[in-house]
Amino acid sequence: MAPRASPRADFLLFAMWLVMMCGMMLPSAAPALLIYAAVVRRSELQAGTATRVYAFAGGYLVVWTAFSLVATLLQGLLADTLLLSR
Repeated sequence: MAPRASPRADFLLFAMWLVMMCGMMLPSAAPALLIYAAVVRRSELQAGTATRVYAFAGGYLVVWTAFSLVATLLQGLLADTLLLSR
């Protein structure tokens, strides 16, 4: 078995996955956020449009943060079993 990475290395690996996912996925979500904002503005519940859009974007980020954590754990597991190098 390969030596275990340090907690700092694991954190940096997670940070890399998180930044990469946000950098790749947020630009593709921008049109959906704009459309959602337009729909909310035209609805009867137009009060709090910004809050609703921020909540939508926050949920999107939470999902990709969870994916980044799973990817980090999977990469660490594969590295520990020598199926992947860090």
